[in-house]
Amino acid sequence: MNMLYTRPMPVADHFMASWPNDDGRTATANLGEVCETCYTHCAAGKTELWRHARDEHGADPNLSCQVSDCGRRFFSAAMCTDHCAHHRKCADHEIAGPNNRPPLTCELCGHLSNNRSKYHRHVSAAHPEALAATCGVCYSYLGDVLSLIDHVQRRHALEICPDASAEKTSDGVSDPNRLHRRSIRCTVCGKQYGNNRNMQAHRRVHGLADDVFPAHPQWSVAPVCSYVQ
Repeated sequence: MNMLYTRPMPVADHFMASWPNDDGRTATANLGEVCETCYTHCAAGKTELWRHARDEHGADPNLSCQVSDCGRRFFSAAMCTDHCAHHRKCADHEIAGPNNRPPLTCELCGHLSNNRSKYHRHVSAAHPEALAATCGVCYSYLGDVLSLIDHVQRRHALEICPDASAEKTSDGVSDPNRLHRRSIRCTVCGKQYGNNRNMQAHRRVHGLADDVFPAHPQWSVAPVCSYVQ
C-alpha cells in the first residue's frame, strides 16, 4: 500500500490542462487568466482580463503607457514596463519602428511587431477574437466595439478625414480620385482600404450591420461608453 503514495497525486487542473487527441497530439484547455492586481479569475482568457483591468484598474499608472499620444493599456505591469522601454530606445535611436515610432506592442501578450502588417498577422493568429475591437489607425485594442468607435471619433477624426489641400498633383491641382481613395475607410475602426469591396469585407469582423453607422467623415452617432481611451 505504501507504493501508492510514492508519487504525488495529480490535481484536477492537471487533467484539465492537457490530454491526448485521437491523432496522438496533446490538446490543451483554456483555464482562463488571473488578474495580477486583485487575483480575479477571468475564464474567457486574455481579452476578458484586459477588459477587467481597464474597468477595475483603469487608474493604475503601472498598467497604461504615460507617453503622450500613445495610451496603450495592459493588464500586466511587466508588459507595460517593456513597452515603455521601447519608447525610450526609439527616442535614443537604438531601435527603429514604423515612421520612427516604437514597435507596435500587443496589449494582450506583449508581442512586438515592427510594422502594421506583421502586427495584424500576429493578432489574427494569436488573438482573433480581438480583431473586432482593434483600432485600424493606431492598432490599439479597445475591448469592445462601442469603445472602439468612440476612440476613433475622438482621437482620429481629423487624421482620417481627407484633406483636399494635401491631395494635389505635381502641378498643384487637387486630385479627386486620390481624395476618394483616402476616404475609403472602415466606418468602425478607421482602417484604410483601396476599394469599397475590401472595406466592406473587412467591416464584417466588427459584427455590425451595414446601415448601423454612416460613412466617414460625417458621423452622426456618438456611442456612450464607460471608458474612453
